[in-house]
Amino acid sequence: MRRFDRRNGKGSETIMVGVRVSGLASGMDIDSIVSDLMKAERIPLTKIEKEKTLLEWKRDAYREINKLLFDFQNELFEFTRTQNYRIRSVTSTNEDFVTATVANGAGTGTYTISEITRLAKAATMKNAEGISADKNHKVDVNKGLYFISDSFKNADFGWKQGGLESESIKINHDNRKVVKLNLKEGQTLQNNESDSFSTDISIKVNGKGINVIFKTSEEEGKSWPDTDENVAFVHSDGTIEFKNTLNINDVVEVDYVVNEKKETRTLTKKDDKIQNTIQITGALKEGSINITIGDTTFTDEPIIRDGNEQNGSRMGNFKRGEEVIATINYDTGQITFTDHFLEEQFTDETETLHIDITSKQNYFTFDLATHTSEGKMYENFIVSGTTSLNSVMNKVNNSSLGLMMFYDSFTDQVTLTRTETGKFNDEDKSDIIIEKGFLTDILRFNEFTESTNLSELEESTLYNDGHNAEFTINGLKTERSSNTFTINGVSFTLKNTMEAGSAQPVTISVNNDNEKLFETIKGFVDQYNEIVEKIETKLNEPYYKSYEPLSDLEREELTEKQQEKWEEMARSGLLRRDPFLSSMITQMRSALYRVVNNNELNPQMTSLSAIGIKTTADYQSAKLQIDENKLREAIEKDPESIELLFRGGSTEGDQGIIHQLREIVKNTRDRIQSRAGSANMTEQQYTIGRQISNYEDRIERFEQRLRQLEDRYYRQFSMMEKAIMQSNNQMMQLSQFFM
Repeated sequence: MRRFDRRNGKGSETIMVGVRVSGLASGMDIDSIVSDLMKAERIPLTKIEKEKTLLEWKRDAYREINKLLFDFQNELFEFTRTQNYRIRSVTSTNEDFVTATVANGAGTGTYTISEITRLAKAATMKNAEGISADKNHKVDVNKGLYFISDSFKNADFGWKQGGLESESIKINHDNRKVVKLNLKEGQTLQNNESDSFSTDISIKVNGKGINVIFKTSEEEGKSWPDTDENVAFVHSDGTIEFKNTLNINDVVEVDYVVNEKKETRTLTKKDDKIQNTIQITGALKEGSINITIGDTTFTDEPIIRDGNEQNGSRMGNFKRGEEVIATINYDTGQITFTDHFLEEQFTDETETLHIDITSKQNYFTFDLATHTSEGKMYENFIVSGTTSLNSVMNKVNNSSLGLMMFYDSFTDQVTLTRTETGKFNDEDKSDIIIEKGFLTDILRFNEFTESTNLSELEESTLYNDGHNAEFTINGLKTERSSNTFTINGVSFTLKNTMEAGSAQPVTISVNNDNEKLFETIKGFVDQYNEIVEKIETKLNEPYYKSYEPLSDLEREELTEKQQEKWEEMARSGLLRRDPFLSSMITQMRSALYRVVNNNELNPQMTSLSAIGIKTTADYQSAKLQIDENKLREAIEKDPESIELLFRGGSTEGDQGIIHQLREIVKNTRDRIQSRAGSANMTEQQYTIGRQISNYEDRIERFEQRLRQLEDRYYRQFSMMEKAIMQSNNQMMQLSQFFM
């Protein structure tokens, strides 16, 4: 006996087959004989396999049609939208002053702008003077500010020292008013005031800055400020308490300063080569760095430099007694260990050396606030000493403040410009709020606090306040914060000022765009005819009865090109006169002839034929043809009735042609899916699938019977061979007696 495994779509089975003996005794080709016998036995199985293949082809053909109907159903949905029928055009009598665009669905009418007193303008300010100490050697905007502070006219940045940290916290818990910073062991928020708690911190929720109020854990009686804006209390233990409840998935971004920064770095040994440098943050405070290796901590000692070295990098040493084990570059943050020290640390078993580091950076902060169309915006900026002026400007430009900061190297001056036009603060107050500090002392801007009164400032070109556009439309004097604004679906853009009486008033006319409506309807008819033609082609496709799916043996007898041609003929006509598709064509043809009942519809335009759209002369087809002149006349006469005819009303009784077609297509798709299923359905969930499954079971049982039959044939021939061999042996024995 021999054993082999056979796998099929429903698992695997082990079959035991007797050893098959060829015709050595009889001289017969038993394998060929059995093969021929089995070919005859397989004829019914081949027929079942072909029937299964036909079902699979029919299922695929149905699904292909269903995909076409799905796309068409979506297109029909688009034709139910109002804007596809209320297509508008807009004209301006003088585009030098006013231009306009219009959205489909906007109301028709005329707007007259008789006066444009002023255009909307954004607030802008520039600093009072150049920022560089030497006008011939201006500040390098790409270098860290701590290293080039002497390049500024005022070098006093007010540098502070501490550990700069950042966290991003996603709200996903029930208490959506409180978050807690993840302070490391030994870290505390750095207190800037000795008598009460205050720290440098920047909080943003979904990119929008939050106004911060400080609070110690003992000050429980402090109340929220009287404002609708979201503000936050910051406790000394790192708890942040928001006035307003945050939403699930809101992101809170926090930049803050702690008493010291804690970091861990590693040195590695590979192929007897030892890494000797590690990198931490730069612009470090001298004498503030500790490195801990094992149980031993080393503190930096600044190197005293003579006058000739003052322009070089600030350097320090880590010592073990009098021995220098490492040097540190305070500016870059690079620590380099000596070879002798590393050779001691890296024994044969040691491949990694962990180093814990505490440090303090030089940094400064500044605040900015703006009044915008979305309310007042705040942001506190924490700037490390390694940050360049370019990076500072990018932080401002990318914030929610709605500002653009720009440095001009020619004039050595800086400007701040609002990114949106209009006036959003009180009439005599600035839209840009600048507190004393980096912006006033280093970048030389004038101080503009919340209480600064613009009318009290001396005449100056340093600040130009933003203001709204003022104009008169249809006799109404009004304002907008932008020169582009929308009224009733019409978008106006003011281009220049225009005094009353100095020029003809500008008239903006909104009318129906009848030509575009004609093209829309024509586009619908073209799409409809395209889908109908594809379906009718399938319904009328010839069926070739003599062309069946090819079996494996039949394929071997044909060339590849002959196989393709045969399969094309065999697949033809699978959906010929299909009842589902035939019924859909009949229903659509009836729907297109139907009269739409709607009291608001023009009595002379209650059907497609009344506006020049009819089915073709071929009564078996549902395709449409257009009388273009008649359709244009109907659109010109009553475009509202055109919309009602196609879209209809909101109730079932007065639905238009499109709604009826969608319903017919939907019902057909449902029927096809119940028969042919979809890609995400199992075979047992649709009719053809169950039939295919039944064929698979029959094929499996038939193949099992054929294997048993084949095995029986071989056993019979084996018995015959054995009998012949025994007879031959007996003959040989008898012949020996006559020798």
